[in-house]
Amino acid sequence: MLKKRHKLPIYLFLSLKSALKVIKGAFLTVKIKENNLLISRFGVVISSRFDKRAVHRNYLKRKFFDFFRLNLNKLEKGFDLLIYLSPSVKSDFSEEKILEELSSLLKKSGFLKINN
Repeated sequence: MLKKRHKLPIYLFLSLKSALKVIKGAFLTVKIKENNLLISRFGVVISSRFDKRAVHRNYLKRKFFDFFRLNLNKLEKGFDLLIYLSPSVKSDFSEEKILEELSSLLKKSGFLKINN
């Protein structure tokens, strides 16, 4: 489980409208902004248009936060990251595809360090 200090508070979601960097993929939109802290914080937004069941949306959020927990040492520090999951994913949904796309978007942005 990702520690609470690494989760982005909801009241800061709106401040990420003026994000430093916005990266769009087929399933996800990632917004990145500096936070002037020694840690990075993460937030995930999954609309009820994706799935009406809160249980399913919360399960996906836990999957995203677990991804960040497992890759915390590979991620740049001092940034706020907000991830939006597109409602259009529902038709082509696969957890592995979504997490693969997240990984590739973060690598492309330089936020996720690649270990050889």
